[in-house]
Amino acid sequence: MLWAKQTFTCTKGIHQINLVPNNDAQMFFGGIVAYDSTVPAIDVIQTAVYGAVSSTFIPNTNIYDQIPTLKFIAPDLTIIDLTINDSNSGTALATYQANLQTIITAAKVSGDVLLMVGPPSNTVQATNGTLDTYIAVLNTLGSNNRCSLVDLKAQWVSYANIQATFPYLDTLHPMTAGYQGPSANGYKDIGSAVITLLARA
Repeated sequence: MLWAKQTFTCTKGIHQINLVPNNDAQMFFGGIVAYDSTVPAIDVIQTAVYGAVSSTFIPNTNIYDQIPTLKFIAPDLTIIDLTINDSNSGTALATYQANLQTIITAAKVSGDVLLMVGPPSNTVQATNGTLDTYIAVLNTLGSNNRCSLVDLKAQWVSYANIQATFPYLDTLHPMTAGYQGPSANGYKDIGSAVITLLARA
């Protein structure tokens, strides 16, 4: 089994994409990017996993594991947002730092890395100083690896402080009540923080 890329060129327009293997063996598709080569654009590939912690993204045995896949995709920029779940689940700080370093090292093969502190949750760990110890690790990693950091805890302060402005779906996720979709203003503010930092760079 191996990863492979294939590019197909066609006339501009609306097309139906058919994926058909030429034998009866297994075939897996990692993704399809359809684009207009005459229009500059940025492709955003989201690899979020429900409840993920830093260890979720470091398997490196099979070709389809996270680290080989990251190296195959070869992004120009990798944004790593892994703080809240590790903090809430009590990942050992040394383990957390080692896991993040593994991901950073793999990502830097192809491009830059931006570290991120996610939106502060409504948990004891977010208010008793535990989360701050993970943020300190991120600051160390950023300094050691020349990575910038977007810190939403510094920007939003706390769940209690920001909830009225950017309503959360629950105690963890800044979405509209009843899950009608993302909180436009909240996610716009997160995006703005990232874009502002990238623009400065």
